[in-house]
Amino acid sequence: MTEQQETELREAGMQAVQVKQWDEAARAFEQLWSVEGERDAWDGWRLAQAHYKLNRLDEALAICREVYTLDPDHSANRNLYAWTIFKSQFLAKQPTPINTLRNAMKGIARLAEPYDEYSPHLAALFKLVDALEDQQGNHAEEAIEWLETLDASRLSTRSKQFEAGGRKVEQASDQEAYYAHLTKALLEAGRYEDCISACDEALRTVTKPHYNNNIWWRRRKVLCEIELGDGEQAAEEMKRIALEKGDWFLWDELGDVLMKLNRREEALDAYFRALPGWDEMKISFWAQLSEVLIDEGQIPLAKALALASLAIRTEKGWKIPLELRTLLSRLDLDPNNPDIPTIAQARKALQTEINRTLSDQQPWFEGTIVSVLPNLKAAFIKGPHGSDNAFARSTLFRNGLTEDMKSQRVRYQVTEGFDKKKNRPSTVVTKVKI
Repeated sequence: MTEQQETELREAGMQAVQVKQWDEAARAFEQLWSVEGERDAWDGWRLAQAHYKLNRLDEALAICREVYTLDPDHSANRNLYAWTIFKSQFLAKQPTPINTLRNAMKGIARLAEPYDEYSPHLAALFKLVDALEDQQGNHAEEAIEWLETLDASRLSTRSKQFEAGGRKVEQASDQEAYYAHLTKALLEAGRYEDCISACDEALRTVTKPHYNNNIWWRRRKVLCEIELGDGEQAAEEMKRIALEKGDWFLWDELGDVLMKLNRREEALDAYFRALPGWDEMKISFWAQLSEVLIDEGQIPLAKALALASLAIRTEKGWKIPLELRTLLSRLDLDPNNPDIPTIAQARKALQTEINRTLSDQQPWFEGTIVSVLPNLKAAFIKGPHGSDNAFARSTLFRNGLTEDMKSQRVRYQVTEGFDKKKNRPSTVVTKVKI
């Protein structure tokens, strides 16, 4: 190939790149790269780039390797090489074996810096940590080893923003994602003091957390403190977290902690806060609470919980564990009975028992509506429940709220809630009768 022909091919390839005609670009740079003699690393990189853009990742990898052999310090090729490994292994449609991911991560680490915003290093490392978590057994120590190759102070604190479905979406910064992964791994590894330190550091450092990470860091810290024997103080913080976030499993965890502290009545209150809402993820919680309720003499609810767990496992063909069989035996229930309720039947029966139990657990107060919000979406009730006025949503009133309902006498039940604006516990009405 003459020098003139090379120049013309290179110009044609560059023009194709500018208009993103990657097939044309690949053809041009393929001819240049295949010429015997001295190769130009940039021609190879552009050929690999065209293959990458066309999602021909095997071809892109092969060319990147050749360019790397020719010029190991070619920064553009190193970056493309790393991204091609990342896309081919970490973003593959089919799950990639964990050992392959480990080797891929090692290759990316040799090619790309973790603190370069255009590098796939961090994305790959976080995906490897997620993959380790999905493996059988506890791989938390290995996850920690990978995470500790990073210097948190050098990670970007800038949130990532993009548009999806016509709306702006904001993701956690690299530093926030690092602390989210690290604290989780430290807790799973049983390194409780290290986890507490990492949680404290995250809470101090990350000023604008996403995905409720600030709450999860507080939760992990509390769980560590419990493991280290500081249950009394940790229980109070866990209750505050449960009030703020409201997830059922937080109330379940609080109940477990209070049980260990022999605060049985408070534990039952926490478990009951976890009851509302049907969720198949609750089957172990239902079975555990059923055992507790048998000891409390609350047999109807205990049976409804046990049957809900059994119905889900039976209808979905899941294994019925020995613990559930033993529980059913205590309740004189036979898991092989052909009259086992369907999921729909068990759900309806459980909801009936939950409503009855929760209603019986809470006292009724008599009070007065002292204010109605201008938008008629809520009101405040003053009564003997406590010093604060209780917050009542309009949906609790059969016919909604009207402005002239101020000073109306009502009967109501309350529970403890959380006022996010005032950042403190509050009193929330659960039922109201005019």
